[in-house]
Amino acid sequence: VKRKDPAQGKLCEMTEDGFILNEVGRGFHDAKVAGIAVWTDEERYGTSMEDLATIVESQKSFKGNFPGPCPVLALDLFMTKAAVSDAARAGASAVLLSAEMLGDELEGMLEHTAACGMDGVVLCNGEG
Repeated sequence: VKRKDPAQGKLCEMTEDGFILNEVGRGFHDAKVAGIAVWTDEERYGTSMEDLATIVESQKSFKGNFPGPCPVLALDLFMTKAAVSDAARAGASAVLLSAEMLGDELEGMLEHTAACGMDGVVLCNGEG
């Protein structure tokens, strides 16, 4: 989920109260997606941690149903434990961690992510 793209510009309009985001979240669930990824880099993608929290909230109404709530992945360049903690407070199920950018810090970030009750999705860029 993103409102804009650095390469394409503005993609859509959304209301300030999150109504459209709630509908987007319900639409993803109805389409039976396996998960929802929300960009949390407001400057580049126009969506924020608050938007992620709105999507998470939209999934709560499906608890106890089949299928249940969709997990929500926070997409950003998570470089600090504080940023990972922010994603956990917003209700993310997982965060994207770049092996290349974190280097030797990756293991500690994965441990912190797990301690926050989330999964770490590791992005591996490489050649060959």
